[in-house]
Amino acid sequence: YKRQLRDKLFNFLRHHKVPLQGITEEQIANLVRTRNILAHARKYKNTPHAERLEDDLAVLHELMRRIFLTLLGYRGKRNSYLNGEEWVDFPPAEK
Repeated sequence: YKRQLRDKLFNFLRHHKVPLQGITEEQIANLVRTRNILAHARKYKNTPHAERLEDDLAVLHELMRRIFLTLLGYRGKRNSYLNGEEWVDFPPAEK
């Protein structure tokens, strides 16, 4: 059984306790789908259930920052572009 990249990513995020407040599982699934399209087909085309490429890139940027900040043990204010530019607390408060 070969695990899919999406499953590996979710396992990684859970294992390292990366906070995902404000990022949905669907957004991450779309991000992985876009990555697969670009990596394997090399041609990106909007589909009805995919967000715009810019939205996927914003999710990727936010997710990568959260991964690194979590691994570094950072706590404090930081700039986020996920929902437009804003200063946010890290880790984000549970809702």
